Amino acid sequence: MASLKVLNALHEVDYHAPTEGPPAPTGQEAEALFESEKALAAAANIIKKKTALLQARHVSHLKRLSYLESVVSEKDRIIRQREVLVSKLVSGFCAVAPLNASRSDGPLRASVSIVIPVRNGGDRLRRCLDRISRQKKVDRVELIVIDSGSADGSVDVAKSHGAKVIQIPSESFNHGATRQLGVHHASGEYVVYTVDDVVPSSDYWLFKVVAAFEANSDLSVITARQLITEDADLYSRWANETGYEAYGLTADTKYSMTSPDLFDLLPVPMKRRMSFVDDVCACYRKESLLRYGFASLANGEDVDIGARMARAGERLGFLNTAGVYHWHSDGPAYFLKRNYNGAKTFVDVLADELPNFETLCVSSVDDILRKSWVLYHTIRLALLEWEPGAEARLDDIGVFLGRFNDVVEHYQCRMKKVTEDAGGDSDMRALLEALSGKTLVTTTEGNHFRYNHLILNFSEDLRRFLGYCIERRGSMRINKEAFGDVLFKIASAVIGNALGYWYMHLKKCGHGEEMSRVDLALAKGVCFR
Repeated sequence: MASLKVLNALHEVDYHAPTEGPPAPTGQEAEALFESEKALAAAANIIKKKTALLQARHVSHLKRLSYLESVVSEKDRIIRQREVLVSKLVSGFCAVAPLNASRSDGPLRASVSIVIPVRNGGDRLRRCLDRISRQKKVDRVELIVIDSGSADGSVDVAKSHGAKVIQIPSESFNHGATRQLGVHHASGEYVVYTVDDVVPSSDYWLFKVVAAFEANSDLSVITARQLITEDADLYSRWANETGYEAYGLTADTKYSMTSPDLFDLLPVPMKRRMSFVDDVCACYRKESLLRYGFASLANGEDVDIGARMARAGERLGFLNTAGVYHWHSDGPAYFLKRNYNGAKTFVDVLADELPNFETLCVSSVDDILRKSWVLYHTIRLALLEWEPGAEARLDDIGVFLGRFNDVVEHYQCRMKKVTEDAGGDSDMRALLEALSGKTLVTTTEGNHFRYNHLILNFSEDLRRFLGYCIERRGSMRINKEAFGDVLFKIASAVIGNALGYWYMHLKKCGHGEEMSRVDLALAKGVCFR
């Protein structure tokens, strides 16, 4: 019982609070606090002290580098300690074990159905199906393509590869319901779900996934890793290489709840870890799909089915040693939409707690959009004033942090001196304009950094990214364009999360219709096309 009390206390922590420690004060005390910190909390020490070190000529490069590393390391140490504590507390009712991925020598006898939702897959679909058609040592493979109104010849491509094609109207596409349609058409003992822009990592990808199932008869579903190549953009590399680590998915693993009724007591990150399923590449036992099925969800159908399986005590698996090449090279606007819908899913399915919007001084969607514009322009102006060499060194990044801090100090002045469209990211700007109109674009009245929790959240994610860069400094080459792309994508993710949580707050209060226009705009391209 003592462990449960501690766990419940941890569960009560607001993972979206702008700072660590007790809840932020309100009234004049809060105003003084945010004014003094200038809403840079997590990044303030890095920015100010790093800049001071760069200006001190007698401080060696090694000492400057060591300082930045120590700041990042100390923060990471605290986070790791908390994660270790939580892991120890929950280990009594969470079973995690190595997944036996041993493989037989001969071809597998099992029948496999591969289901792929498609709309205008183009050359991506052709590459995907070409590689699937080359899979070896799995003789009984059924290919099912569910097309939702392609106009680019995707249907013909699918048929030329021997696929069974199911055509549905584009307006009826739904991530959950469309995949459930595939369940009823699949005849295989195992059903693999993937997407049209993946490329299997080898000609033995399917064999490795199904063979792992054959060697682990206790599993209901196996998710295979998403891989990247050197062609991937910097943001995708960072997200891919650190995302699985955050959930402890760094080896072939199987996991289940020994006390399924306690699943909903877990902190949200642990819930996701113990129910991890990702339909970019997931293989289900057919009988498990018939038992649980996909809910008719516009987004997050894999998060939902994984959570329901975990609550029922089913055992799930993750393959780190097999997977598909897949990442999103889209612009920042896509990641704003993706995180918006992801936040909604985590609240709906995993009961993620909503931030205290009163403390964050948010009373309308316009409040979040104003803060979004300030974050966007702060990054834009800092990048305009930053001129690294062909490749940005850590010292150059330290200079950028100084520029960022300087923009915060003199935001109104900088905004008045620089034209609205100089620099920035047109993709992100266009989406913000569509959501807010031009009335919020360039306002310079008031203190935009007081209570701006988006700046805080951005700074925290930037800290993580810098830690990633430090750890891999010997093998990374970063130019200004790539660095700026990462910054705008981090900002877009932060904004998307904030808007998603605000929508769920309104929905909880029975006022979700107030964001219907924004919700429709942000769902398009992610939940439907």
